[in-house]
Amino acid sequence: GGAVVFNQDGLVNVAGGTVLTLTGLVGGFTNNATGVIQGTGTINLVGGTLTNDGAVWPGGAGTVGTLSITGNYSQGAGGSLDVDLQSAASYDVLAVNGSATLGGTLNASYLGGYTAATGAGHPVLTYASQTGTFATITDLQAQSASYGGTVFSLIGAVGGVSWDNGASDFLWTSALNWST
Repeated sequence: GGAVVFNQDGLVNVAGGTVLTLTGLVGGFTNNATGVIQGTGTINLVGGTLTNDGAVWPGGAGTVGTLSITGNYSQGAGGSLDVDLQSAASYDVLAVNGSATLGGTLNASYLGGYTAATGAGHPVLTYASQTGTFATITDLQAQSASYGGTVFSLIGAVGGVSWDNGASDFLWTSALNWST
């Protein structure tokens, strides 16, 4: 027999307190380009790998929570990990107990007007080991990306002055073209 792969193109919502166990998937579990996996439960891959070519949303859109994966996580070039940050102590986490192979996009959204303080750490992805990096990080607050041995964090950026062309005259000497 060949490899058994579970491909999903819709919405998988893993509710809190539940475990979605996928056994016999020698080829793994693939979240295709139109697929969304969200929730606060656990996906047990029984030693297999979740390949994300769609969107993974711990908690769900606009909801903070932790989505756990028992197994490995691999994010392809077209995949995205979408995390919400509500405060320095409340943010989404994708908790992977195996390896994480990173690529694609990390999208960070901020709830309730939250602004990350300088140096505030948000460990939004945990893993046993990691290879690769996100090709793109979409973050309106431009937090620093920190790839650690067992955790990926967004770290509140150091404040400063940035060009925004607020005066719409493209002159470096116009004070309205700069913001803090």
